[in-house]
Amino acid sequence: IVFVGGYFTAKQLVPTSNTAAEGPKYSTKKVIRGDIKQGVNVTGQLNGNWGGAITAPKPEGVTDSNGGSVSVTYKVEEIFVEPNDMVKKGSNLVRLSAENLGNILDDLNSGINKKHDEIQAINTEINSKLKALGKKINKDITGVDQVNPYDGIVITAPIRGRLIDFKVEEGERVENPNIATIIDDSKVRISFKVNTYEYSSLKVGQKILLQYRKLLENGGSVTAFEGFYTGKITKLNSNAVPNSDSATYIHNGVIEADNPGLVQKGMVTSIYTESDGYPVTGLTYRGKVDSFVNEKRVYSTIYSESDKTTIIATEVPVSENEFVEEGEILVRIAGNDVTDSIQQDIDAIKAEYDKIRTKEEEIQNIQRKIEKVSVLTSKLMVTAPMDGMVSYVNYRVGDTITASESSDQWSLQLMDMYNTNEMNVYTTVSDL
Repeated sequence: IVFVGGYFTAKQLVPTSNTAAEGPKYSTKKVIRGDIKQGVNVTGQLNGNWGGAITAPKPEGVTDSNGGSVSVTYKVEEIFVEPNDMVKKGSNLVRLSAENLGNILDDLNSGINKKHDEIQAINTEINSKLKALGKKINKDITGVDQVNPYDGIVITAPIRGRLIDFKVEEGERVENPNIATIIDDSKVRISFKVNTYEYSSLKVGQKILLQYRKLLENGGSVTAFEGFYTGKITKLNSNAVPNSDSATYIHNGVIEADNPGLVQKGMVTSIYTESDGYPVTGLTYRGKVDSFVNEKRVYSTIYSESDKTTIIATEVPVSENEFVEEGEILVRIAGNDVTDSIQQDIDAIKAEYDKIRTKEEEIQNIQRKIEKVSVLTSKLMVTAPMDGMVSYVNYRVGDTITASESSDQWSLQLMDMYNTNEMNVYTTVSDL
């Protein structure tokens, strides 16, 4: 049975010679490559794509009045949110107060007031220097732009009168500060004295009569002008003092009177009380013509102190004993030293103006700092910069935060929030 079965099986399996000659039959079909999908389990922290730290305001640009750095101490007054709260853009998050911001503002305002005081002091110095320069060049000035140092110094007559003791010649060096004396001899000043019993009958403003007399070499005197001339008592000392004889007391006084024409210093006068223009009682003591009422010495504020200086009288349009009007040019002084001296005064005044400009710039700088403080004050209510979720809060009510211009973000961070519309996970995936 085995033999017969094996025979018939082999016969079925072994092809005939014709079939072997034809070869194998194949069937084909187009193959399309597909995606390989693999599920992956990952772990990591869920984060918002858009978000970040909410910080207390940084005091940028805020310093004291001298430019020194300051620290602002914030205090947490209110917290309006908790972790995981959803907030809208502009929502209140934290209200802060700045405990020492008022002191900083007071210091800045005090700094401005101090700068204004310094400017006032500089202006006073400028006015003093302008006045001195105007006096030097004998010209009323309100600014250095009115002065040309090459014009030199022009000395004019301070009053109307006759020029005496004139000591300047054209083309010569000016070696003495006393240029001349100008006298207006239309009025004379007479010193006099009275006994104590005469004093009671006299008063300031009272008219008296004068008789001018000229002293002789033998000690006597003669009448200088016929008649009597009116004068007025302008000063009468109420305090009695010992007379030169040490035996009596006298009162000193001053009389002013019109010059009848040729009254000179040193003349003496007999003095009388008057009634209706007539002499009544003669005083015991004579008066003496000491000076003229209007008498001015003319000085140069700059002159040659050594042979090395070149201060020259370049123009002298008047001469000794000439009658001059008020404001008339007496001398024009020039030379290299004069020009240099005037220029130095101008430069000194300009330097003071530069100081004022510097102070004004400092005031503007402080004002900008005050504006920074105002901006900082407006930021004490911290609001949400966007829609999102609060992730955590760093502080509690009553906590303090110290902030300076050098503070970093982390030292000022109040809380953190993120936008939930876009989120991400940072993780690792096996290459397999």
